[in-house]
Amino acid sequence: MSARLSEQKDRFAELLAEKVQQIVGKPPIKDSGQTLEDYVKRRGGLPVPSFSPLLQYELREIRNMESCELRRLSNWIRLTRDILSQIRADGTLRPVFVK
Repeated sequence: MSARLSEQKDRFAELLAEKVQQIVGKPPIKDSGQTLEDYVKRRGGLPVPSFSPLLQYELREIRNMESCELRRLSNWIRLTRDILSQIRADGTLRPVFVK
């Protein structure tokens, strides 16, 4: 694995931990040893389905994942953000996630 890819995974995990912790609060997610799904349940969830690919991982797993999986997560995050931005801009729509 290249040093650049390793840095990207570390940065991705750090940013993810920072943003999720801003929403959920304490304890720091780095110290929790939980999957993201279990951690965000503390606050009642996030505007993503619980079966999302992102929430199935612990931060240490993200740091060790293959580059293709990291790309898949990045694409999923981008597409979800785009969809939620469109819903938010409309003002009358609400996201509903169906398994």
